[in-house]
Amino acid sequence: MFPPTKKCCKPAFGARYFYEENFDSIRVLPTATDYTLGGSPVTSWKYAILSSALPGVNPWSYHQCGNNHLYVNGITEELTTRYRKIFTYLGNFPFGKTYQFCFEGRNFPATTFDVKPSGNIELNRLTILGNWALDIPRTPSPSCLWKEIFSNNFVGNGPANIDITLYNAGLGDGNNLAIDNVRIVEIAAQNSLAFDVLLQPDSSSGQAGLAITVSGTFAPAGMYCIDYYYLYLNGVLVLQGIATPTNNGQEITFSTIPSGYDRF
Repeated sequence: MFPPTKKCCKPAFGARYFYEENFDSIRVLPTATDYTLGGSPVTSWKYAILSSALPGVNPWSYHQCGNNHLYVNGITEELTTRYRKIFTYLGNFPFGKTYQFCFEGRNFPATTFDVKPSGNIELNRLTILGNWALDIPRTPSPSCLWKEIFSNNFVGNGPANIDITLYNAGLGDGNNLAIDNVRIVEIAAQNSLAFDVLLQPDSSSGQAGLAITVSGTFAPAGMYCIDYYYLYLNGVLVLQGIATPTNNGQEITFSTIPSGYDRF
């Protein structure tokens, strides 16, 4: 069995998040956005960092988690600037390393003509790393429900900003949401295995053949995890792929590897 490399929006074993913000120790966003600071209740085109402890934030008291979140009262029917920043991270990403941006969000349904919050995760306002949309029901009430949002992987290239943008052109009411647990993780190998093998030529083709079984691991519910496998031959990457979770494993056969002792 060849153990694959697990990549999640979680740091590698023994490592820390590259960046993490849970809003428990700040009251003002460190980087300005297109929404301005407000209070409770959070009015239109404002944000506030408030506690969701009992009795919750008016009028969204059905959401009760006990700690602080970033609340945003999103505007609607804005056709001039359709996407506006509601959270921005500014930082320096070391060249060549791979990262993923994640956060938790939930919408607050309006009573009529409800606009569900949606938007993008953007790198330097030039590259869309992913889209997001929230549609969590109001019931059961009270509740602490979230949706995990993940960006596509991106490669560091020095100073950069990552924005969570909110679509503001929807027709109707609503477009209100909360955000928590913003994270950036460096994608790095967590499991690896090296072994020596003597490859024997196949009698029909004259080429050496080798079969290795790789098996993905099942992730907890709601966790976006992917198992990647990489096969190196004498230090050179010759094959890679995604291992689908399965009880029997996925057999990969290599049929064009020269015979002899090789290092994997």
